Order: sequence, then C-alpha cells, then structure tokens
Amino acid sequence: MSRLNTASTYYTLTAVTTLATSLIWGINTIFLLNAGLNNAQAFGANAVFALAQVIFEIPTGIVADTQGRSRSYQYGTILLALSTALYVFLYPMRANFLWWAFASALLGIGFTFFSGATEAWLVDSLTAEGAVNDLQKVMGTNQAVSGIVMLSGSVLGGVLAQNFGITIPYLVRTCLLVLAFIIANRLMRDKGFTPNQTAHWFSYTQGIIRSVGKTIASQPNIGWLMLSGALTTGVFGYAFYALQPYLLQMGGDNQNLVLAGASASLMAVAQIVGGLLNARFGSVFRNGKQALLFGLASSVSILLVVGMVANLWLVLGLFFVWAGAFTFVMPARQTLLNRYLPSQERATLLSVDSLGSSLTSSISNPLLGRSADVFGYGTSFIFAGLSQLLALPFILLIKEDPTQVTD
Repeated sequence: MSRLNTASTYYTLTAVTTLATSLIWGINTIFLLNAGLNNAQAFGANAVFALAQVIFEIPTGIVADTQGRSRSYQYGTILLALSTALYVFLYPMRANFLWWAFASALLGIGFTFFSGATEAWLVDSLTAEGAVNDLQKVMGTNQAVSGIVMLSGSVLGGVLAQNFGITIPYLVRTCLLVLAFIIANRLMRDKGFTPNQTAHWFSYTQGIIRSVGKTIASQPNIGWLMLSGALTTGVFGYAFYALQPYLLQMGGDNQNLVLAGASASLMAVAQIVGGLLNARFGSVFRNGKQALLFGLASSVSILLVVGMVANLWLVLGLFFVWAGAFTFVMPARQTLLNRYLPSQERATLLSVDSLGSSLTSSISNPLLGRSADVFGYGTSFIFAGLSQLLALPFILLIKEDPTQVTD
C-alpha cells in the first residue's frame, strides 16, 4: 500500500469518501423532511452547514499549512463520522431545528478539514514528483472516479433506505469514514511541502491572512476566480438537493426513496461523462476563461428551462446535461486557479475559495428553500439560475497570463 503513487492515493481517498457521502445524497432532503422539518428548515440546516464552512475554512486551512495536509484530512474524517452518527441519534427523537442546525454545523466543519488540504496535497505531491503538468488530467480522471463511486453509493443508499430504514445509509457512511481515516493514516504523506509546526497558531493566522490579502491584491485573477466561483457554485448544492423532492412530487410518490437515489445516480453518471470528456477533450477551450463562460451559460440556461417544465423525464435529462457540463468545466477552473497560488499558502487560499461558495450557499439555501415553500420548486430553480448571472462581470475581468505562475 505504501508504494501507491500520488494519483492512485488521491483516487483511493476520493473513492472511499465519495462512497461515504454519496450514500445519503439522494435521500438527505427527504430524511430531514421526514424528521419533521419543512423546506425552509431543511435548507436552513444546509445553510448552517455552509455557514460553518465559512467560519472555519481559514482556521482549518491553516491547520493544513501548520500541521500538514494529511493530518487535516484525518481530522475531517473523524469529525464527519461523529456528526453523521449524531444525525442517526436525532432522527427518532424528531428533534427541533436547533439540534439539526448543530449537527449540520459539525458536518460543515468536518468538510473544511478536507477542502484546500486534499487539493493542496495533490498539487504539492505532483510537483515533488515532477508531474505537475498532469494536474488537470488527474483532476479530470478523479471526477470520473468520483462519479463512478457516487453512482454506486447513491443507488445503494436509496435501496438501503427503502428496504432497511432511512437511517441505515447514515450508519454505513459512519463506518466508511472511519475506514477513510485508516487509509489516510497509512497512505497520505506530505511531499513537496513542510508543515510550519513551530508557528504559534494565532500569530500565524494573522500573518497568513495578511499574506493571503497581499497575494490576492497582487494577482487580481485569484480574486476574480474566487468571486465568480462563489456566485456560480453557491447554488449548486440547493439545485442538487431540491431535485430529490421535486422528482418525487412529479412522480406522485413522496416516499419513493429508490427514485431519489436513482436521481443522484444519474448525476453521478453525468459526473463520470464530464470527467472523462475533460480528460480527453479538455483542451478544446483556448483558455480557462472560455471554459468558465461556457459553464455559466450552460448552467443558467438549463436551470431556467428546468423551472419552466414539470415533466419527470425531461427534468432528469436536463439535470444530466447540467451536471455533466459543470464537471467538464471544473478541472479547467481549478487548474487555472492553482496556477496563481503559492505553495506555502495553497491550502489556505483554496480554503478561502471554498469559503466563498459556502458563504453564498448559506445565504441562497434558506432563501431558495423558502421560495420553494411559497412558489414551488420550479420557480426556485428559475431564481437559482438567474442568481448565477451575477458571476458574469467577474469572469469577464479575468485576464489570463501564463507567465503569472507562482512557485
């Protein structure tokens, strides 16, 4: 196991953690609704999840920079396992919203230990191996790996919930996260990066925030990429999770958990296709900016059409194209962003990037959830699509210059 190279280790970690998380992707909204929450509360819990990420992205990114990327990842697996188990504990109690908000916040904090750290570990390790030019290919392949596992996990989660109880996928997820901790402990070694373990956390935090501010100020493309990413991906989670009850509503059976899991599996197939297409045809765009414009146009137009139709199969087809386009564009966007990030601040800056998406999610999720309660899911998808247009000015401000690569 210790002889696995960086790419293989990255794929292995992705496979286990994606399987763990995807078990509940197709049923999570239904789980919360069955637990006694309404749409506004269910997506409010998701908003707390996102808000926790906003608050803890930078602190946990600094953990990755000071204690190591691998250590940060392991912390994340432990916290996610504990918070998932808390979900199982709360469900039969029909706990009030505050308890669900607390559990969701713990989940959000757990994921912040992943964001930034895992990608920074990949980039630095590939650089140390002299294979940094393979970054976009590895990321594209990883999207396909993630999609394949998500396909299996989302279907399995729906089947387990339908036949053995809706809490069973959460219990299995807890066990898989423990397995991810063991694998990371054995395989994930920091290469091409030395943690600054002697730094005092508070003083280091002050210094890194000042340094991050200077980096973004000196390279505006980083800021434009982060702002545009926050405004486009901020509604992705809402659209994905709102799809589940929307499909059940159109299908006429609000307890068809297999259909909910199958809808998530369709998104997984789209992710596989998008990742493979990127690995094969990612160079079709002359630069990353063109890819971002294509992704924005695709997402906005598809979400608008989804909001205007109410046909089960048509909506499924549209979401397939939507998820595939998103996955096709994402490796190009991440490769472009990493081009400008210095190694010693990479994890923190990537955490800042995730922070932007989390912040917009914390605002958009309860608002869009409330619009679904008042106007229906279709109208909420129209609002989601229109909100993404706010990213257009920031994408247009990006000026690609291949010479602006940081070491």
